[in-house]
Amino acid sequence: MSRVMKLNTGQEMPILGLGTWHHGKEKGEMAKAMSFAIKNGYRHIDCAHIYLNETELGEEFDRIIGKDIQREELFIAGKLWSTHHEPERVEEGCRNSLKALNLDYFDLYYIHWPAAFEYGDGNLPKDENGRIRHIDVNPVDTWKAMEDLVKKGLVKAIGVCNFNTKQMKDIMANAETKPAVLQVESNPRMQNEILRKFCQKHDIAMIGFSSFGSPDLPWGEKLPHILIDPILTTIAEKHKRSTALCVLRWQIQRGVGVIPKTVHRK
Repeated sequence: MSRVMKLNTGQEMPILGLGTWHHGKEKGEMAKAMSFAIKNGYRHIDCAHIYLNETELGEEFDRIIGKDIQREELFIAGKLWSTHHEPERVEEGCRNSLKALNLDYFDLYYIHWPAAFEYGDGNLPKDENGRIRHIDVNPVDTWKAMEDLVKKGLVKAIGVCNFNTKQMKDIMANAETKPAVLQVESNPRMQNEILRKFCQKHDIAMIGFSSFGSPDLPWGEKLPHILIDPILTTIAEKHKRSTALCVLRWQIQRGVGVIPKTVHRK
């Protein structure tokens, strides 16, 4: 089984990565988990501005890169947040994240969501009725500014998160380069097979987040946890592996990269 995915840029991306979305009460919890993961073989780290922990992860990167591990051994991804979709703000968003993470470049940089928010009033600007203040920015225009990040050496590859096939087709029809990676939710309950086949057809790598579902989000909190699903637990018992490992192996065997997140060493 391959441990890497070959991107259409020629890069090799580790097929297994660590997600870093965590809003726990203990400061530095995700940074400690990341350090432990790297020590035990993880090389792909998935970060984002809106995870609100870039500074603490950056402190850990500063502590270990060049000492415990070399920068070129790691594949680090970042994400452009929706307040920086206007083309003239894209580079600022990228540089802010690089500075917080104590990095010189991203191996991969995504547009986190296709929707654009108003700039200058926090990450989630809202009107008097509590609704997000959206602005009209075509994702294609944002993407063209992302292409400039590659040309400037700030990022090595660019991709999209949470985009559908129509939005990706618009980019492919109107920009110089197509996405290297699509990142979407994908797990046994939400397989996103149509998107997987689209990516396969167009030589776009697919990464699945929420590998074990989204039990802490509105669409997942009322459902039984994937890891205790009776079909999956039966498969796990048969192979004498944990349910989690079986779920990850299933994704990898269908050609989907995985970025499970946890702060528990077990």
